[in-house]
Amino acid sequence: MKPRPRAALGLAAAVALLGIAAAIALHAIADPERLKRLARDKAREAFSRDLAIGEMALVLLPLPALEASDVLVAEAPGEADPWHLHADRVVVGLALWPLLRGEARPREVRLEGAIGHRGRHLKVVAELDDLSRFGEPDAVSEGTVDLDWGKTRATLSGRIPLQRQFSGAALDVRVESERLNDALGFFGIVRLRPTAPARAHLEVRSTAGRIELVNVDAALGKHKVTGEARVSTSGRRPVIEVRLQTERLDWARALLETGDAPVEPLAPDELFYDRPIAWPLLLALQGTQGTIDVRLGSLRLRNGMELQRAKASMAFEGDKLQIKSFTTNLLGGSATGTMQFDGRKKEARANLEGTSVLLERWFKDRGREIPFTGGPMAISASISATGDSMRDLAKSMTGPVRIRMGPGVYASQKAGDAEAMMVAFSKKDSAGRIAFECASAQLAFNQGRASGNAIFGARSDVSRLLASGYISLHDEEVELRGRVRPKPGMGVGLSAIAGNIRIAGKMRAMKVTLDPAATPELAVRAGAAIATLGLSLAGSAIANAAREDSDPCEAVFRIAPSGAK
Repeated sequence: MKPRPRAALGLAAAVALLGIAAAIALHAIADPERLKRLARDKAREAFSRDLAIGEMALVLLPLPALEASDVLVAEAPGEADPWHLHADRVVVGLALWPLLRGEARPREVRLEGAIGHRGRHLKVVAELDDLSRFGEPDAVSEGTVDLDWGKTRATLSGRIPLQRQFSGAALDVRVESERLNDALGFFGIVRLRPTAPARAHLEVRSTAGRIELVNVDAALGKHKVTGEARVSTSGRRPVIEVRLQTERLDWARALLETGDAPVEPLAPDELFYDRPIAWPLLLALQGTQGTIDVRLGSLRLRNGMELQRAKASMAFEGDKLQIKSFTTNLLGGSATGTMQFDGRKKEARANLEGTSVLLERWFKDRGREIPFTGGPMAISASISATGDSMRDLAKSMTGPVRIRMGPGVYASQKAGDAEAMMVAFSKKDSAGRIAFECASAQLAFNQGRASGNAIFGARSDVSRLLASGYISLHDEEVELRGRVRPKPGMGVGLSAIAGNIRIAGKMRAMKVTLDPAATPELAVRAGAAIATLGLSLAGSAIANAAREDSDPCEAVFRIAPSGAK
């Protein structure tokens, strides 16, 4: 059937009117300078930044769109950490019906460019579906943002905020990196060595004044971590809450995987590294506060000691970090305590309690070939220290340390023979070892040095020792002197005439010798024993049997330390 003439004329008129309206609307918005002014006003309103645009044109097919090139979002005046955005090409799709009414309403956008920061650049490709509410509170758009530093690439997809408050985000974030040096450098973190490959997957959620990172699953080299984080920005200062878990963390290996330089082994006579402590990380937290909850299946320290099932609950405010509680299994026993760190003062404080910690494991885990078995220890310490490195902290350590050790065996023929000579004048009864029943130390450190009378005591199945002198972390040296006595009722031995023994030298190379200062006295005692046909030695045996301080492990705690000298 042929169309009616009036209907055909009406349709033609309507199309003509739409064409005329579209032409008028396009003419009204196609003025490039007017469009640039509108874009600059929007940029100042949304981000307080100046916007410069090179070329701009309106494209009608296949759908109306604005194309711009050489677009620059400038640095904000007075910005502490300045950045800028330069886009080679920006394409903004326009909604058709608003366009016919003379309104340029963004429908979608594609941006290809780079962000400049600290002299480095990050390539950005962004595609957003809806810019109709750009700059308004809670404005968001579905879309994808691809970030490319070179060796590191990240993709953000989902609901992307269109305002600087970053409210309303619901993003899936994926990161893949051959090495993180390029991305770290963009944020001002320089690593001289390449990092290990890295990956991460997490979800980002945000509302007004709150950002959440959930279902975090990340890996750097062979180390993996899971967790979540929340940042509240509604208060006077940001509040950060972090929870992290990992099955295994090898501290030395992890540092290498972050691009840190290898650490040379300590010299044979040294105990502590002179590497700087990460105090700047605490200073970087200035103006924030929050909590950190950490769970570690195992943590291997640089010295070889391994902590199992470690848990720590921390709180920080500004440059001050407080480990409110920590628990861990280590060296066959367990430890608990609290710690405090002050970044500006470079100060550390700790209260530690160890239970059933094995001296045997201490030697083995640190790679020391010492034939010692057993030796469960109870350790109590309340100490403070300041300095740039672990060596500095040791040199300044101040506070009491108490140690009680239970049964342990030092399997050394030489040591067993020496003990037998000291208590019985003969090696024939030597068991080729020293069987400790207990050992104790009460050390009042002051600037890395603990000294006094009767600060160390030990009891074996055949002998007793109560020693005085000093232990110095400042010089990593020991100087102790004391008399080895037979177990009460055993009689006498070489110790009755030999005087004190000396335990001295570097802590990692201590030696036990007869006290050289007692050599003249030794001759006098030997002469007296011969002149009295051994009566003086018999008197020593009787005195030894009646001695009240026969347990040196307890005598240590009955005699107050004299303090540092």
